[in-house]
Amino acid sequence: MNTQQAVQNMPTKLMPNAVIPKSAIQKKRQTRSLITAVWAGALTLSTLSYAGDMRLSPMTIRSGIESQISLQWPLENNKAIYNSKHFSHDSNLAEKAGVYLPQYFGDFAVSDYDAKKKQFFMLFYNMAEAQTCDRDYFIQRVKLTKTAFDINGKVIKKDKQYLVEIMKTHDGKMKRGDRHIKRYSLNGAYTRHLSAQLEIGCGEIPELTPTQAWPFSPSKLYKLAQDYSSQRGLYDQIDFTFSYAYSYSFMFSKDGNHSVTWPEFVNNAM
Repeated sequence: MNTQQAVQNMPTKLMPNAVIPKSAIQKKRQTRSLITAVWAGALTLSTLSYAGDMRLSPMTIRSGIESQISLQWPLENNKAIYNSKHFSHDSNLAEKAGVYLPQYFGDFAVSDYDAKKKQFFMLFYNMAEAQTCDRDYFIQRVKLTKTAFDINGKVIKKDKQYLVEIMKTHDGKMKRGDRHIKRYSLNGAYTRHLSAQLEIGCGEIPELTPTQAWPFSPSKLYKLAQDYSSQRGLYDQIDFTFSYAYSYSFMFSKDGNHSVTWPEFVNNAM
């Protein structure tokens, strides 16, 4: 069955209580051909992306921020958002690039570049689900490649960094949105380019996650297993049962040019 046929044969609504065969838990990672379906919720676009048993969907900026503030989101009044440390941090970063964050609360992503200040900013959130995952957490790894160019397009610096994080789940769904935020300046380069390659899935890291239950403090919802490092470290030690890989990138230059390539699920929602 090709992708088009698969989409046509999918139900128009995803039933949250659908019975999933136990044998599906044993499935190994599948070829990552993307299939989109209609999300049975606030989104009416084809924004849900599949890869094996992992499902990713975008969140509005407001919903993403609310999920960081309280597990009881959505929140009814803006005051609770504006008074939160999380919003204060993100809005301060945004303002340095000339972005007034509340203006984009209803959007699925925001990015801008202040050519005078040489400041670039981008932000989006997503939610990951996998009902067949037999663990109380997802593992995500990130490879970040930062490249600086001179005025002639020659590479003057290139760095690769690796990050590993573990996120607590409940009933196969992350307890809060996954936040992706970046702010960069030119730092003497004429052009800077950043590419982030991410993979999130159900799996384990030997010795660090020895059990299917959440292996850290019950009050924690997130564990930074490895901060950005030039050493691959834990990045290569993850054993995924199944996972979803995606990427995003952006560039900005001294001449004011800038561009962003969003993940598939964000593109479908915008």
